[in-house]
Amino acid sequence: SQINMEGCMAAAIKLGKISFIKQKEIDLLKNEKIKLQTEKGNSAMQPAFLADIISRVELVVMQKPVDIPNVLRKINELLINVTYEHTNAKVSLLKEIKLVREYIELEQCTREEVIEVNLNISGNMESESIASFILLQCIENAFNKVSVLNVSNKKIDIKISVVNKMLEMLISWNKPMDTSTLIEGNNIILRNLNNRLKLIYPQSHEIRVLIEIEKIIVSLKIDLKGAII
Repeated sequence: SQINMEGCMAAAIKLGKISFIKQKEIDLLKNEKIKLQTEKGNSAMQPAFLADIISRVELVVMQKPVDIPNVLRKINELLINVTYEHTNAKVSLLKEIKLVREYIELEQCTREEVIEVNLNISGNMESESIASFILLQCIENAFNKVSVLNVSNKKIDIKISVVNKMLEMLISWNKPMDTSTLIEGNNIILRNLNNRLKLIYPQSHEIRVLIEIEKIIVSLKIDLKGAII
């Protein structure tokens, strides 16, 4: 009886410590969210993905083992990138690709479901620049779409290439065979992105949505030298 009592006390203390640590992690996330919202008000162009990721982590942290310090580090890196590196109308394409990689990592570690991502990048990008958040918005859209689809293995394929200053990005994700062909008919993210492309790359871009039997493909082509900014 004495041994059982000591075991119960040890288990209770351990659970209490875990609960305390989890609460501290949630408090840290809330502070990061407040910081993000403050920074957001001071910048002209800000995507919503960081606040969305932090809100998502707040919900899953108690149910799913999440490396909170690592997540916070990535969020801080993205916040610095967004606040200081992406305040100009155009940014280095290499920095945009770095932002894309960090965003994908955050998406994968903060969602309850497993989403497989295959990222393929090719071409010479060292001297190229692009309007900020163009690529990321397309990828954000893919995660949002595939996350709500009823498929067993959720998968996103991303190919980004640059040849003779022509950037091409193909993003595809799997979908149920019986999904309506109208699934992309009211896509706010892509519609807003297309409007922005018309302003920055007039007559120098093409964005299309292709709906196949088992997947959806977003094709984006941009003549990088055609920007008016």
